[in-house]
Amino acid sequence: MRGKDVYFFHRVLASARQKVAQALVNGEALKVSGGNYKLAQHNLKCRSCGHHWEGTIHRRRTQCPSCCGKNWQRIEPINANRED
Repeated sequence: MRGKDVYFFHRVLASARQKVAQALVNGEALKVSGGNYKLAQHNLKCRSCGHHWEGTIHRRRTQCPSCCGKNWQRIEPINANRED
């Protein structure tokens, strides 16, 4: 990289770090854009009605598609950490 390119890259990186730190400290949302990404899918279970489903986790907005309850838990696959 040339001198100006390195300086510009450093400014972009410093700005991104500041935004991430501010969001983490203040509990704010981060908007990710400008690239290809996919949210992780998890196995979820409603503690209210027992319904199982696969979906993404949005802490305050995730709700059971069956009863609309917000009391859910993430279920680990049976062989998730097993090395055979």
